Amino acid sequence: MQRNFIRSVEKAIGVEKVSTRWIDRLALSSDASFYSLVPACIVRPTSVDDVASLLRLAGEHRLPLTFRAAGTSLSGQAISDSVLVDISRSFRDVQILDEGRRIRLQPGVTGQRANDHLRRYGRKIGPDPASIQAAMLGGILANNSSGMCCGVTQNAYHTLDAMTIVLPDGSRFNTETAADADRFRDEHASLYNGLLEIRSRILTDEAIRDRIRDKYRIKNTVGYAMNALLDFDRPLDILAHLMIGSEGTLGFIADATLRTVPASKHKLTTLLLFRDLHAAGAAVPELLDAAAVEIMDRSAIRSIEKKASPLAGVLSAAPDEAAALLVEFEFATAAELDEHKPDIVRRLGNFPLLVAPSLTSDVQQQALYWSLRKGMYPSVGSLRPKGSSALIEDVAVPVRHLADLCADLQRLFKKYAYDEAIIFGHAKDGNLHFVITPTFPSDAEVQRYEALMSDVVDLVVHKYDGALKGEHGTGRNMAPFVETEWGDVIYSLMKEVKRLVDPLNICNPGVIINDDRRVHLANLKPLPAVHDEVDLCIECGFCENRCPSRDLTLTPRQRIVVQRLLQDPRRSDLRPEILKDYAYAGVDTCATDGLCATACPVGIDTGRYMKDLRAQKQGVLSRRVALFVSQHMKLISFFIGLSLRPLSAPGMSRVGRFFTDVVRLMVRIPQLPVSMRGAASIAAKGDPDADILYFPTCISRTMGGYADARSIPETIERLVRRSGLQMRVASDTSGHCCGTPMASKGFPEAAEHSLSALVEMLFRESEGGRIPVVLDTSSCTYALVQRAAASDDAVGKRLRALRIMDSVVFATEMLLPRLRVTKRQESIALHPTCASQKMNHLAYLQTIVAACADSVVVPLSAGCCGMAGDRGMLFPELTSSATREEAEQMRNERCSGHYSSARTCELALTEATGRPYYSILHLLDRATE
Repeated sequence: MQRNFIRSVEKAIGVEKVSTRWIDRLALSSDASFYSLVPACIVRPTSVDDVASLLRLAGEHRLPLTFRAAGTSLSGQAISDSVLVDISRSFRDVQILDEGRRIRLQPGVTGQRANDHLRRYGRKIGPDPASIQAAMLGGILANNSSGMCCGVTQNAYHTLDAMTIVLPDGSRFNTETAADADRFRDEHASLYNGLLEIRSRILTDEAIRDRIRDKYRIKNTVGYAMNALLDFDRPLDILAHLMIGSEGTLGFIADATLRTVPASKHKLTTLLLFRDLHAAGAAVPELLDAAAVEIMDRSAIRSIEKKASPLAGVLSAAPDEAAALLVEFEFATAAELDEHKPDIVRRLGNFPLLVAPSLTSDVQQQALYWSLRKGMYPSVGSLRPKGSSALIEDVAVPVRHLADLCADLQRLFKKYAYDEAIIFGHAKDGNLHFVITPTFPSDAEVQRYEALMSDVVDLVVHKYDGALKGEHGTGRNMAPFVETEWGDVIYSLMKEVKRLVDPLNICNPGVIINDDRRVHLANLKPLPAVHDEVDLCIECGFCENRCPSRDLTLTPRQRIVVQRLLQDPRRSDLRPEILKDYAYAGVDTCATDGLCATACPVGIDTGRYMKDLRAQKQGVLSRRVALFVSQHMKLISFFIGLSLRPLSAPGMSRVGRFFTDVVRLMVRIPQLPVSMRGAASIAAKGDPDADILYFPTCISRTMGGYADARSIPETIERLVRRSGLQMRVASDTSGHCCGTPMASKGFPEAAEHSLSALVEMLFRESEGGRIPVVLDTSSCTYALVQRAAASDDAVGKRLRALRIMDSVVFATEMLLPRLRVTKRQESIALHPTCASQKMNHLAYLQTIVAACADSVVVPLSAGCCGMAGDRGMLFPELTSSATREEAEQMRNERCSGHYSSARTCELALTEATGRPYYSILHLLDRATE
């Protein structure tokens, strides 16, 4: 990498936006494809001006660069061995237009976040890729992503309304502005006239014109969007639509305005089981009026069947050759649904099905079906042998050929001994995906893959006149075959477009246009085993947008990628440097909140891996000290409570705070939130007629106090008394803890001792589980619930005998029905905790809120606050980064109260927003006084 270029970029946009550290480069060396390239430099621009400066400098220094958003691309188009421009931490502006009929988005906004903004208007964006939870608009647009329902009419190309483009020379243009159209003509005459000249050649050549029209009757993302030269006559509009699907090779999409589509609430969904894949494919032409038709072969079904309750039993019993169609019909109204349902039932009954069809309009069941389908590629990838790669291909043919294509692909898999191959896809669009799991970079495996792809190209292009990429983009994967599919004349026009727009070839060179006929076989990504918890990961990136450290250090995927790359003996000299940086970026700043597992289709919890790495760092002495602490919790709790009060008091002297700041520079000690207060304790009660056993958690005991409200234990006591219930308070509470703090810090033995002691006490005082046990902190409840489900040892069995209730569930099921709401709040803000999300307690929170307030604001950006017990106190920058977007939204909201269900989260949000957050129990207390 040219040092002069780096210095120039640092001077132009800021030193903090440029990195050549190995850990950053390795972390971004992988996208969701089966390719890997280590960039020479990472640049993170935060504005369009930054991007324009960067492009100008790249041109001056003749250095290629690649733009990357979420990195969920599947064809190798979001990686580089030169300059990688990571926009995932910025460019997140959203603007709703025309009552939701249009939406203006920057490229760092995820597709799901766009739809979240549109939900109140009953609209959504057209593209609906399986990765929509994580995929960002930059990639959705640059790949012309489609998905389950949008087909060829509601994809990014056909719903584009306007665009702001930054060309490779750094100039920018907005298609909505007439002045920009004129300026484009004046300032870029050669490009302007060149596009018109290509358009004229296409229009006057009937064969080329008809060929382009025919190719886009089905899904097709191979090469450039040549239909733009037919569909538009104004050069700037042509260019904007060429940018769609250009994979960053023609410049930067600074923002785009999309026309939205209706988001139907009235749906009928069913899973149809056929005797074989050909029979399933043959049924598709009869289902073209459905909103979506997804096909799955038996191997694909096998990857999800255990999660497909209540159909798990039926799917598991399906014969080896069986296949399925997931079909969904949409209607404008409930009455329309009822009107058409009998006819749909009749039509489905005519198919040769293994099981009678069952239509559902249940929203939760429908969500389960689609979550399984959207997570199918990662689920399939998780079944691969350890150390093998997961490789997905994406082809499309006219629907009438779908059944035959399925049969032909199965024959090819047998020919090349890909016995593990899996077929699924968007059947309504004739769009199939298949997955194989070779072990790269073995020469024999590469040769086998090369031979398979040669036959696939011949099959799709020459037999069916289909598309080698229906929706995943050309990338490096299909670049050698663009000319094969399109022919030399149209391919030469594509090359001319590239030369006109990017004459210096600095924007993602080698992607789409590449003369190397073997580029698809280079830089193949191995997936070596590193740890049982994460070895199933195929690096899809679905987890990243749920991670609280994503804008600060590393994401779950990046933590795994770095560890895998460290297995390469060629990097042995770099290990000390990388591991030193990884200690902070990978291990220390992981909140271990487990939200990554909720987003991962196969439930990988990278936090568990980080806990294991923390445990490996702990020496014998520190383990013994931790065990001593867990064995003497009563004494330790006393001193913690004693020390927290003066440190967190509002009147703490400047000298005192200066002292703690100085100590923190030498030893990492918690940075205590200003709003932290010690809690007033409540006495143990041994009521023999108790309805519940209440265990005040250590968080509530040590920091459950408030400057202007009662402590959490006191609030629970008031609510129970008011409800008429009888409460038993666990004795000797100060000597017990669920062990989560110890587990998080890498002390599993100490954590186990704490948990075991707590369970024994709860079992004894609940009379063997006769009395429900109520905990007042959701993360502590989750620790017990998780252990009960995961372990069959003595502790696990005791836990399963207990009836553990989180305070939110207790308030909803036992308190609320016995209380009378007398004082509702007008509007409140709610922050759902990680544990509440993992335990599916959002409905309970919503029930309490609905009873006590007229309206509620749940920030769209609400996620893990990064506090993670005391992790956010040890690393306050983690909490600051994790809460930044939520805090910005809340500062613009006018709410009469702010609530959550864990004291540490309340402290984090109080610090971030400047608004006092309270327990959801305070809301109930105030409403029923």
